[in-house]
Amino acid sequence: MWLRRSDRAELGREPFFRGRGAEFEIFRTAAESLNDGFIGGGTMVFQGAPGAGKTALMQECIEAVRRHSTPEAPWIAVQLYPGTLESASAAVTAIVRELRTEVERLGSEHLDRFSAFRRKIEWRAGGMFDALLQRGASAFGISVGPEPHVEEDASETFQRASTVLKHFHIVAFIDEAQNIRPSNEVRNVIDCLHRGIADMPLVAAFFGLGDTELVLRECGISRQVDERVTNLAPLSTADTECAIEDTFAAFGFVGSNKDRREWVRTLAQLSQGWPQHINRVAVV
Repeated sequence: MWLRRSDRAELGREPFFRGRGAEFEIFRTAAESLNDGFIGGGTMVFQGAPGAGKTALMQECIEAVRRHSTPEAPWIAVQLYPGTLESASAAVTAIVRELRTEVERLGSEHLDRFSAFRRKIEWRAGGMFDALLQRGASAFGISVGPEPHVEEDASETFQRASTVLKHFHIVAFIDEAQNIRPSNEVRNVIDCLHRGIADMPLVAAFFGLGDTELVLRECGISRQVDERVTNLAPLSTADTECAIEDTFAAFGFVGSNKDRREWVRTLAQLSQGWPQHINRVAVV
């Protein structure tokens, strides 16, 4: 399947993901701060040219969140899209949908601890948890599906949902963020993601082209922490060659060590260190 792909973003995680240690550390630090109880203002921006590996980095971060999630400390990794941010109900519905998926996954992987997890959340949420799993976001009185357009109070919508969501650590991943269309409703939703709501542990990570930070400024995030705005550059020569070496090893490169080394050097130079180009030249 990997060899047949025309684009690295088509099938989830990149099997030969390498490099981006510094960028992943930014994400890890933000997630740790959320875990330590610091809510609001932790928004991250990862931006770069086409082929810089934004989607691959995002998928690695999503996988890290899911692997960290346990019944004792559940985490939700939810993907939001520019259009979803145009409605607080749509954003909350997407989070709730991912919450239900995560609860099912935790139940299947941790049968011995799952009942206690369900009882704990149900008790803390005042009986709302089971209703949420059965009826989705509508359990909070949040409308879902097409309705006549009425501008919502985004803060109120997120506040209602926090009854249950505050018991989960939530990381919202927004891909193709350069396509966000600023409007009052979008600004209000992004403000909730950025500032945080009550005691609901949530942090947002935006992934997009090089103008993503400017787009977010138009949406009200005008004082972003410099360390959390990352411009993705090409990978180092060492990381590029490592990715190509791993590809050769996985698919049984035939030839002498000298030939192999020459191929690695040539393909690394051809890709110029851009992750998507590494993928393309390795496939060829």
